[in-house]
Amino acid sequence: MLSDRAVLMASYPGYPKIEKYTWFNNDVYVYSFDSILGSIKGGRLLLHIPEYYVEEFVYKFLYNKKSALTNFDIVNINIMNQNIEYMPKVESVQLLAEFADELTLTNAHEKYTTPELRSKYGIPVHLLASWYDQEPIEIFPYEGKKNKVIVSPDNHPDKAHILEMIKAEFPELDLIVIKNMRYDDFKALEKEAKWGISFGEGLDGYFAGLVLRGGIGFAVYNENFFTQEYKELPTVAKSYSEFGDIIVRFIKENDKKDSYENVNKHMYSIISNQFNYNDYVNNIKKYYNRTYTIS
Repeated sequence: MLSDRAVLMASYPGYPKIEKYTWFNNDVYVYSFDSILGSIKGGRLLLHIPEYYVEEFVYKFLYNKKSALTNFDIVNINIMNQNIEYMPKVESVQLLAEFADELTLTNAHEKYTTPELRSKYGIPVHLLASWYDQEPIEIFPYEGKKNKVIVSPDNHPDKAHILEMIKAEFPELDLIVIKNMRYDDFKALEKEAKWGISFGEGLDGYFAGLVLRGGIGFAVYNENFFTQEYKELPTVAKSYSEFGDIIVRFIKENDKKDSYENVNKHMYSIISNQFNYNDYVNNIKKYYNRTYTIS
């Protein structure tokens, strides 16, 4: 029964306490991790830890306060693998496993949800994928779009040059690098932006999220995240050396309702097959029922 379970969000052990995360509307309060472990005893504890924090959690917390986990009858730990490039060393995961009755790995991307990853870390792997809202997303038509481009905040040596190319060709476009923006403001911008450019992993919200709202995203193919069907999309470049030219040429040829919406429809069919609300909810249910993608 879910009614006998409490879900709590905690700040990292040893970090300054924050009471609430204010970058998006929510009613969730953030607790001190140490206070949670000190005030709750018995039952099952399930910890969700982001992949980039695993090594710090093991070496800075568990070895100093591992006795705190003995307050619980069962300790399960899940590594949230949101970016395969940030996954910790195998040795660190093995050390983490020493403190858990069960250790699992949930993935944000289909590409690396593989038997090879299961074998490498020796723990069950489950595909959660990711979702960009609290509900199904509304598609906005071309005529509802504005001459705005959302740009990921990622650093890349070619980023400035590529953005200068685009601005020189299309001075009417408003290039908006997403930074220090509340998520609700970003969602409003995402609805009305015609274009999005990812300078990061590629298969992210600046690319896929925009398409799900009726827009068109550009990215460079990254084999760590994209599955094969993305290779042939006209807005996915093979390398950064051709990225700027592809963006400029595509906008010149497709900034009109029919071709714009036809391209979006094709991209949407691929992206929504991997990222959709119903699958996301079902994948969460499967995880908590221990019906893992790769056990």
